[in-house]
Amino acid sequence: MQRLDLFIVADLAVPEDELPFHPNASGALAQLVERTLRLPEAGRKRLREVARSLPVQPPSGPSRYGPLQPTGQPYPPGFGSLFARMLALRNMSWGASVQVLHLMSGIYLSTSNIGGMVRGLRVFDAKLVIGLAAVFGMPAGVLATLMDVDLAIGDHVHSAKNRDAAALLWEVRQLTSEQVWGLSELADQLNG
Repeated sequence: MQRLDLFIVADLAVPEDELPFHPNASGALAQLVERTLRLPEAGRKRLREVARSLPVQPPSGPSRYGPLQPTGQPYPPGFGSLFARMLALRNMSWGASVQVLHLMSGIYLSTSNIGGMVRGLRVFDAKLVIGLAAVFGMPAGVLATLMDVDLAIGDHVHSAKNRDAAALLWEVRQLTSEQVWGLSELADQLNG
């Protein structure tokens, strides 16, 4: 679990200096994950090193800070709000989350399903929690506890590729769309 996830779990405001997100970068995340998952371990490690070395640039337009702050949330309290804030913390739109979840777990949901989960109208089941835990880069048991879901299917260990992709998603959350697309191109070169 990332340190900032704990702010969300505790229903605290995320520090402002952690929030320079570029909304357009969300559209580049699925391609980056898809290319990352094809890389061997050395390529994934190199991609993460390059991502960490890129400078964070202040956003030039509006950002999606709102869902990260506990006051005035547009979502009802509960597990859906926690889920929405964890997505927002990774600069993932609902559309990007659908694609990334499918790539990392094989689970396909529509954006309306994501909206239903956020609004508390759709139930989180064990399979979905395991898939989301892969995307968030945390143990499924931890997320299941937070979401109050019984993982009767036992422990689940995420693959090294999924762990690296989740770590990369975390590392690129503050980058511009151009920087994320550049990392996708680098992933192609590393795979070549």
